[in-house]
Amino acid sequence: MTMRIDHVYIEVPDPEAMQAALADLLGLALAWPVKDYGAFRSGGLALGPFNLELVRFAGTDPRPAEHRLDGIALSAASLHDAAADLASVGRAMGAPQPFRAQGSMLWTNADVPALLPPPTPTFVCIYEPELSRALARAAAAPAPAADVEIILPAGEQACAWSRLRLPWTAGTAVASRVRIVVDDPDTDRAQRYLRELHLPIRLVRTLHDGLTAEQMTPNTGPESPCRRGW
Repeated sequence: MTMRIDHVYIEVPDPEAMQAALADLLGLALAWPVKDYGAFRSGGLALGPFNLELVRFAGTDPRPAEHRLDGIALSAASLHDAAADLASVGRAMGAPQPFRAQGSMLWTNADVPALLPPPTPTFVCIYEPELSRALARAAAAPAPAADVEIILPAGEQACAWSRLRLPWTAGTAVASRVRIVVDDPDTDRAQRYLRELHLPIRLVRTLHDGLTAEQMTPNTGPESPCRRGW
């Protein structure tokens, strides 16, 4: 398997303001500044193993009402490698969709239907070499989080995702979200901001012996059929 998580994205009304606020509250480095790509405007924050994209699509007025991710982008060495990995778990990749902005070819996306339960779309994103190198330099910046992972919804569709054995994913939940384990005990202000804006980001404090507050609470959520060998 060569696939990995490249980024997750959240639709927000003001990418500039939210990027600045999250960078300040969580101490995150910029993966890329907010840019206008025509069809959408977005900026990215480096979480360490993958990036968080804050996006507003042209002609929309996003008002987050659910604590969930709006999309997850996967990456691989090539579209061919991505298609092979997906085929190995019984999933097909859609037709490539090249994306150009300001006269330059930037990346190619390909949808991956039915990899996760709705409403979390999943797609493969392959960057052009110059952009890929720029993002790699940003990803090298130290992340303040002790650990980062994506919590995914349960269901039979999620079993294909599980068989991809992607790093940085774990658990089951009603809706997809990002969980960040932090060493800083003073997270109340950040937690309030995340809750007030309905952002699908959960901060978990490190306690002692490597345990977190969440790990010390029994998981009473639904059992994933993948764990039963579905």
